[in-house]
Amino acid sequence: ASSIAPPKRGGRSSKTFEWDYYFRDITDPVDKPFLLKPSKPDSNAILPLKPHGPELDDWLYATVDHPSKYAVMESKVKHADSKREPRPTFPKDRKLPDEEFVKKYKGYLFVSGLVPHLESSGEIKDFDDVQHKQSISEDVAKLFGVSSLDVWPATTTSAFVGFATKLAAKKAMVDSANDDRLRVSHPAALQVYERSEDEEDGMTEEEKEFVAASPGGPSSILKVTGLPANATSVELLRSMFPPGSRLEAMFGPLSEADYFRVSPTTALLNLASADLVTKALKSNNIANNTSVVGKRSVQVFRAKRERVFDGWQGVHRTYAASKLDTRLIVTGDVPPNEMYLSHHDMMHVSGLAPDTTLEDLASFFQPFSSDSRDVYGSSHIVRCSQGLPTGCAYVGFELPGEIDRVREAYESGRATIGGAEVTFRTVWDKLLRRGVRETARPARSIEELRSDLSDWERHVDPEDLKELERLGIEKGALDEAMMTLRHSNRTFAAADQAISGERLYQERQVGTHYRDAVRRYVKTLKECAGTKEDPGLMYWAMFYPDQEMDLGVFDAEKARIKELRKKGI
Repeated sequence: ASSIAPPKRGGRSSKTFEWDYYFRDITDPVDKPFLLKPSKPDSNAILPLKPHGPELDDWLYATVDHPSKYAVMESKVKHADSKREPRPTFPKDRKLPDEEFVKKYKGYLFVSGLVPHLESSGEIKDFDDVQHKQSISEDVAKLFGVSSLDVWPATTTSAFVGFATKLAAKKAMVDSANDDRLRVSHPAALQVYERSEDEEDGMTEEEKEFVAASPGGPSSILKVTGLPANATSVELLRSMFPPGSRLEAMFGPLSEADYFRVSPTTALLNLASADLVTKALKSNNIANNTSVVGKRSVQVFRAKRERVFDGWQGVHRTYAASKLDTRLIVTGDVPPNEMYLSHHDMMHVSGLAPDTTLEDLASFFQPFSSDSRDVYGSSHIVRCSQGLPTGCAYVGFELPGEIDRVREAYESGRATIGGAEVTFRTVWDKLLRRGVRETARPARSIEELRSDLSDWERHVDPEDLKELERLGIEKGALDEAMMTLRHSNRTFAAADQAISGERLYQERQVGTHYRDAVRRYVKTLKECAGTKEDPGLMYWAMFYPDQEMDLGVFDAEKARIKELRKKGI
């Protein structure tokens, strides 16, 4: 690089700050020793340039530190759909930490499935009670060896834990999974269903209807208390009365209609008679089976601060900047990014039974999908750090309108999957700062695909084809040329039919690249073609102005074609 001589004052060179900043030679290693690379053999490998900031200086520093002579840079054209971000799906009762708690720590964990603190009646204590919150904080602090001040109760059975570093949070999560500290037992037990006059006034209409529908009245209802909040009806019934066992033959089989959830920790079972209730209360097998439902594992999840939009950066303000918000996002609050971007709509499903599989989800949502569902690519079951299912899942829909069919079929937002009652919630997009979402990707029929591959004539004027035929260019030759052009060039296939942002030529409309190529080909043929009577300007330009034009080539070509026809070519 050439250097510009600095100005002289009084016969001496003076380098001002402005001179160093605006006229410095950034490639001169003598004046800039920090640009000298460590001594090592130069590499001829073509390596990708490491990620850098949006400014020119960021790029320069990245090139200086590059370990080889050659670098690869790539600029991906992203359409609006590839920039979509899902809004988090928070449980409605979760209380997020305040700004002071979030800014105090660098690493976070979320703990759920804690044993709730119960009243004497068997119901959960009031979450807003200060002493109750302190008890929750102390329970979680013992699990991870932290202070109760480092814990933020989120619900009666969950809490956030703050750590000084992300590494400390990761270590705490790994250590907790290597021992039995997360194993807990909920006080699940059986009781007689009794309601005093005062308690009957507080009964819900659903509970009154369930009791009234029992053939034996209130005396034929069995009450189960101390249940985990995430225990499902299917799990409870299968555990108390295993399928195919003598207990099921004696007390059942019981269905979803015989089950009613009074509260997160209490459920009612209709056993059809008071005698069966008495037998159930005396049965040690049923009592042991019920206690099995209460044996759980506290679930631990990673949590992190949400990133939010923070303006545009870069030379042309094309890079979207982001900053950390004070809201904490837990693993499972948002779907996997690749799955989310590859589907037009997405739904969050909660309340699933622990043994629900991806095949079960695909089978349930198949009637609402136009194509066969991708069992492993269109559903995702949320799991905790130990790999245990949380009862939540994300289900994707590839085409517009499919998710609307689900909403119309289940207007209440509830359904039954695998015997468990589940809740549906739509996952919505965050606001797109630039661009507009595309509609569905173009879907074409077999006839349309065949037409695109072979029917090139629809792109040209029939009169032009007739003119070419008069000039001696037969349609068969054009068919062969156009078929080769279409089948041997990828730019006329997916790259021409893709949505905006994925097409090879963004300025063109869908499918116009091949059309324009066919039209230009025909136009060029017409301009180049000539006859003995009218050779055309191109043929005339091959001779000097005073030179006699030799038209023998047309006679020779006519004779050549005649011989080919005799051979059947």
